[in-house]
Amino acid sequence: MNKKILFITTENKFSFKSGAFIYSESIYNSLLKNINYDIHRFSRPIKNRWNFLFFLFPYQIIRSMSKIPMLNSYDIIVVDHFRNLSPQLFFFKKKIVLVNHNDEMYNYISLLHTKNVFIKVAAFFEILKLKIYESLFKNKIHALVSINKIENKNVSRRLNIKLSEIIYPSFELKTNQKNTEVEIKKVIYVGSFNYLAKKRNLKKIISIFSNLSDDNFLDLFVIGSGLDEFSNQKNIFFIKNPSDISVYYNQDSVALVPELFGGGYKIKIAEAVSNRICMLAHSEAVKGTNFDSKLFTFNDFKQMIILLKKVKSNILFRNEIINNQSIMLNENSSENSNKKISNLIGQLFI
Repeated sequence: MNKKILFITTENKFSFKSGAFIYSESIYNSLLKNINYDIHRFSRPIKNRWNFLFFLFPYQIIRSMSKIPMLNSYDIIVVDHFRNLSPQLFFFKKKIVLVNHNDEMYNYISLLHTKNVFIKVAAFFEILKLKIYESLFKNKIHALVSINKIENKNVSRRLNIKLSEIIYPSFELKTNQKNTEVEIKKVIYVGSFNYLAKKRNLKKIISIFSNLSDDNFLDLFVIGSGLDEFSNQKNIFFIKNPSDISVYYNQDSVALVPELFGGGYKIKIAEAVSNRICMLAHSEAVKGTNFDSKLFTFNDFKQMIILLKKVKSNILFRNEIINNQSIMLNENSSENSNKKISNLIGQLFI
């Protein structure tokens, strides 16, 4: 009889495929390539019905605390995202694999640097709850799949996980060759802006583009969810809740990924590069990934504008970025992901 593996994930709550959903599907599809195992999937709804337990459990855990059926009938539980590391799993006696989308501890520590006292206090208490909750699972997680090299090291150390693999999301380069001679006319900033840190960062970008004195500079198109409070301006346009984001990756665009917080791996980077669009990112957005290159990253918003102007005016420089990014993306092939998952699961059964 084949070994049974349960993949625990959460339902996609957005009208489009979120970054978390894309990475989850990538890992799940790699699991399915292992024909020697009996793979099952359990998708949990994200609800706030357990909010009365906020003083006991981390916020992410509370939102997905639904019961896992027939838990002990499986040989391995693959927990997709920390938020699915349910208290019920503390009593699971076999092997647990954690798929780490980002380091929740790092996220909250970064919020301690904000000027908002309320956010600081809330982040401080979340850090305390996370420390306690992680201590319960120390030595109980047998393997870790990480999306980021730095976070892989930190989470492995805190939870004492000996076996780990770094697996980036796999995207294939689009076969249609973009016309890289086309003049750049707009900047596209894609994301889910439902979260506080991303919304605060978006407002900074809007302020910068609103105050640009150069009327011939690039227009900014902000695309995604969580944009209901924003309205179009002279050179700034909002495309809210699109059903298909890919149609906006046009050859007259440069993709911008200016996130300062969040860690993990920005799926929007791979999406833009796979469409052969020049992508510029804040150095914090690519830290710990294979896109960590000084060629197309900036450390502050002043450098961002300088880099955008250079990309707009210099076709050779833009093409150099596109070619380098295409090579980086090819390193994250689905074949490599399949091999890494197969080796990891195989070691757990030795």
